[in-house]
Amino acid sequence: MFNIRYHIVSLIAVFLALTIGLLLGSLITDKGVLSKQQRRLMEGIKQDVQSVLERNKTLEAEVKQLKEFRRQVGSVAVANRLVDKKILVMSLSKGQEGLYADLAKFLTKAGAKSTHLTVNLSKLDFSDQQLVTTLSASIDESISGGSFEKPFWSNLAKEITGEKPASLVTTLNSKNLITIGDMDLLPITDIVLIAPGTKKSSRDIQAIEAFKQIPNVKVIGVETVNTKPSRMGAYQLAEIGTVDNIDTIAGKIALVYMLESQEDKGHYGVKSTAEKLMPR
Repeated sequence: MFNIRYHIVSLIAVFLALTIGLLLGSLITDKGVLSKQQRRLMEGIKQDVQSVLERNKTLEAEVKQLKEFRRQVGSVAVANRLVDKKILVMSLSKGQEGLYADLAKFLTKAGAKSTHLTVNLSKLDFSDQQLVTTLSASIDESISGGSFEKPFWSNLAKEITGEKPASLVTTLNSKNLITIGDMDLLPITDIVLIAPGTKKSSRDIQAIEAFKQIPNVKVIGVETVNTKPSRMGAYQLAEIGTVDNIDTIAGKIALVYMLESQEDKGHYGVKSTAEKLMPR
């Protein structure tokens, strides 16, 4: 009996709730309350969208002005700071031509002359005895046992900087083992090494060590903000200056200031390895 009464009461409650809901819905519809709420909601959304669009236009204009400001400030900040400098931008990875071209324009604004050197590491297989024999003839040095890596980089550095005639450079260029821009610009005064955007390798460090042995030649390691894995920590251990945001105006200005100062071996940029954003 208790269960039957309970079900009857439950059914009555459900019907009452439905009846009240229908009455309230009818009342709201009749009085246009729901319609008014919908119109208010749509008007609010339209106003919000319009506000966002206007804000976006303002921000786009500000970004455009900021880019132009940076471009002009960058040119003024580095003007004639590197007159008489001959700089080699060196790459050990493919696909960095655009970055070199961008750097070359900025170095020109600073009064420097620059050229680029891309070393095709994938073809430099020093386990190939025939290749080693050919290159050994170009450096006038007999390699008996041991690795050819160290004498290779040592001689390349000496030829690039004018310590030796450019016979190895000529051989490498003729065999498409390197790509070099203007050979007439040799010898150079400073090296900017673009960090490889690939897995870690010790070959860039060997190149750095070779160039460090040349008196009065400065070596600076650079990479873009998005370069992964970063090589700045390794370059700092190799005791050369670094710039980790070379794809920005601030990074380019930092590079020019470092090249201007023979003593500056600081670490600049935005990554955790940087000491500060810019030298000054």
